[in-house]
Amino acid sequence: MNTQPTLWNADPMKRRSFKRSEPKGRVAVVCMTLLSRVVRSWLILLTLAPVLPAACRRPVAEAPSSSSPPLPPATAPVRRTILGQIMDSTCLAEGKEPSPEHASCAIRCIRGGAPVAIIEDGTQEVFIALASEGKLVNQLMLPHVGRRTEVTGTVVRRRGSQFLVVESVASEHEHSPHQGGAVAMAGDLHLEAVALRTGEVRVFLSDRFRKPLSAAGRKGQIEVRQTGGAARAGDSGVRTAPLLPDEAGKHLAARVAALSAEEAEVTVRLPLQGDAGYFVTFMLQPRDEGAARARAPGGAHGGAHGHHDDGHDHDAPAGAAAAVAEPVAAVASKGVQHARILVQGGYAPDQIILKKGVPARLRFVRKESSHCSSQLKIPAFGIDQKLTPLGETVVALAPDRSGEFPFSCGMDMLRGRIIVRE
Repeated sequence: MNTQPTLWNADPMKRRSFKRSEPKGRVAVVCMTLLSRVVRSWLILLTLAPVLPAACRRPVAEAPSSSSPPLPPATAPVRRTILGQIMDSTCLAEGKEPSPEHASCAIRCIRGGAPVAIIEDGTQEVFIALASEGKLVNQLMLPHVGRRTEVTGTVVRRRGSQFLVVESVASEHEHSPHQGGAVAMAGDLHLEAVALRTGEVRVFLSDRFRKPLSAAGRKGQIEVRQTGGAARAGDSGVRTAPLLPDEAGKHLAARVAALSAEEAEVTVRLPLQGDAGYFVTFMLQPRDEGAARARAPGGAHGGAHGHHDDGHDHDAPAGAAAAVAEPVAAVASKGVQHARILVQGGYAPDQIILKKGVPARLRFVRKESSHCSSQLKIPAFGIDQKLTPLGETVVALAPDRSGEFPFSCGMDMLRGRIIVRE
C-alpha cells in the first residue's frame, strides 16, 4: 500500500495554505479564457471583413423623426407677371399635361369647380389662381384655357403652397376686339380698326398679348369703299386719306366724308419692318363714338383679310367674348342634323352639339377672303377641306362615336369643337 502522503493527507498547515490560494488561481483561469475568446472573435471578424456584404458594414441610419418637417416660411406678397399655361388642378394631379387637345376636358373640370392652376413656362412652378374681391376666378380664366397666357397678379406663399391673386390675364395672339372694331395680325403686331359715322377711321396697335403699343412715328393710308348711303347720293364710293398718329400717340387716325350705316370696306396700308407694302382689309360697321369704345359682344362686328410677307392673313374672331360661349345644338330635319357656322376671323358658334348616329351637314358661311380661314380641318373625321371665300361650304360627316372633337383652320389659329352625344 502506498504510504506516500497526498496533499489532502499532508500537513494540515500546508492544506490550509493550498485552500487559501485556490480561488485566486481559478479567477486567473477564467480571465484568461474570456480574453482568448475575445481575441479569437476579433481575428475572425478581421478575416471575414473583405467578404462581408456592403449592407452589413453600412452605418445604421438614424430613425426617422415622428414629427413632420417644418413648413417653408410665408413670404411677403410680390406682384409678378407669369407666362405659362392654364389648367385644371384635377387633371394636373393625375399627371396630365396642358395642351390645346386637353382644353375641352380642362374647361369641363373648371366649370365643375376644380381650382385653376397656372403652370409657369421654364420653371414649371404651379400657382393656384385666386380672384380679387368681387370676381369669379373660374370665369376669368376659362376663355384662356389651352393657350399660352400672360397672367399678372400678386404671388402669395403660405404653408408650402403658392397662390396668384389675378389682376389681368391675356392669351397670346388673342383676337377679341378691345375697341369694338375688327382685329387683324401681322406677326406679333395686332391691328384693330374702328369706323365712325363721322367718317373717322381709327387703328389701334397692340403686341402679341394685346398690350397697347404707341402709334408715334408710324404713318400710312386708308381706302374706304361704301356701296350704300353716301354712294347712292352721288358719291363715287371710294375715298382715301392719310393715316397719322393722334396727338397723344395712342392710335392712328384718318378722316373721310361722313359714312352711312351701311357696311364699309376699309383697307389699311401701313408700312411695317420687313414689309413696306403691308395692307389689310376690314369689313366694318360704322357706328357712333360711344358704341365704338365699347368692347364687342359675343358676335363679330367685322372681319379682316390682308397680305403679309409670310403669306399668312389673320382675322378678328367671330365669337370672341369675355367668357366661353355655350355649345349650340344642331337642328334635326328629315333624319339629318343641320348647323350653320359663320366664319369671320373665327367660328360662330365654335361649339356644335351633334347626336351620335345621325348624319350631319355643317354649313360654313365664310364672310371673308383671308388665307387664315381658307382651310378647315376636322382630324377625327378625316376632313381637310377648302372653304369658299365669301360663300358657303357644306361639310358632311357621320358622328359615329361619342366624344369631343376639335376643328380648326389650317394654321390652328381659329379653333372650335364638335360635341357628339348619345
